[in-house]
Amino acid sequence: MKKFLCMLLVLTMLAPMAALADTPVITVNNWSWVDSGWAACLTEVFDTFKAQHGDEVTIDLDTYSTAYADVMTTLLMQAPSGTTPDIAMVKAAWVPQLLELDALADISTAMSPEVLADYTAGLGAYTVNGAIVAVPYFGQGYAMFYNKDLFEQAGITELPKTFDEVLADAEKISALGSDANGNKIYGLGLVNSQKELAEGYNVFPWLWARGGDFEKDGEIVLNSEANLKAYQEIADLYARGISPKGQSFKEMRNLFATGNLGMFWDLQSQTASFVQGSALGEDFISHIGAFPIPGMNEGDAVGYNDDVCLVMLKSCKDPKAAGIVLEYMTGATTIGLMNKHGKGKMSSRASVMDEVFKDVDNPITAAYVEAAKTNRGLPCMNTAFSQADEAITRSVTRLSQGEDPAAVLEDVTEEIKELYSE
Repeated sequence: MKKFLCMLLVLTMLAPMAALADTPVITVNNWSWVDSGWAACLTEVFDTFKAQHGDEVTIDLDTYSTAYADVMTTLLMQAPSGTTPDIAMVKAAWVPQLLELDALADISTAMSPEVLADYTAGLGAYTVNGAIVAVPYFGQGYAMFYNKDLFEQAGITELPKTFDEVLADAEKISALGSDANGNKIYGLGLVNSQKELAEGYNVFPWLWARGGDFEKDGEIVLNSEANLKAYQEIADLYARGISPKGQSFKEMRNLFATGNLGMFWDLQSQTASFVQGSALGEDFISHIGAFPIPGMNEGDAVGYNDDVCLVMLKSCKDPKAAGIVLEYMTGATTIGLMNKHGKGKMSSRASVMDEVFKDVDNPITAAYVEAAKTNRGLPCMNTAFSQADEAITRSVTRLSQGEDPAAVLEDVTEEIKELYSE
């Protein structure tokens, strides 16, 4: 009898282990997993997943995750041999390259119709020949940061409601001259270092605020009267010293952190950079605020989302298990924990935004939640978009060097049309 009971006890203990052995494993390439700054946040995210879904699926983050700079190179090398992970975290602009290699599976076979329908703006931008090839993981939305102290010193008592008012306020702040240490004060920062990605499409809010655009109905429409006005204003911004020249995003953030820049649009997550760069430390946050980037008319907003997406690779053998992972990673638990850890990430899913941000008491977060309602997606589903970004960056540098805006705009339009084979 004792022998029978012992055997029964052993079998009882082995049963969960056997079940665990049968649990499907989904491999994920997540560049944040290898970033020490994300360790606490993602450990909680995936520990929570294990508690909620560990009996359904196991996530393997260690086999495939690489640093941000290596993600696309690695995926492009793996794709031809079918040795890619099941799921990868990618920039939206990278999706066309993976499409060209026929490496992406249809996510609609993995995620439920209810979750896919939850995306506020729909998934048309990521749908190719009826297949959904990517879904936004989180949105990196842009809004306008401003320095309260510089606004007060310049006599600005209300936040600008139109882009014209942004420019007028930037001029007032720039007119302050220098700080107590003799360092110049700038009104509005626009990056143009040619050192970093995204410097080109960072001017899109200015184009949109003037009624212009980059692309319409599949055609490049840069060379327009509206965009010319924007280019003329950008040239004037640099010529009059309202914005510094040759600054990267990092350098512009440092200027803002030291109190030498009145306004510039950036990601909410960069408040951590401001704290690090300011002599005030954490207290600097009380000296700044944020608001949606105003458009041409009062009530308009012209920010953009730089989506980070999730894709399911064709190497995935268990779409159902992958769907559990995808729905969790884009869901309220994940976005809520990112918000808890101060990562400044928003969701494109309506129910997630309603649940996570229904009671926002942080005014900067509230501004980004408001901006998320109108922020536009980038027209990045073309393999030439990254090169177009570089071309626009070079054109902005030419403006900062005093070249004729009309000639610069005509040149960059022709260059991009050639890239797009128009």
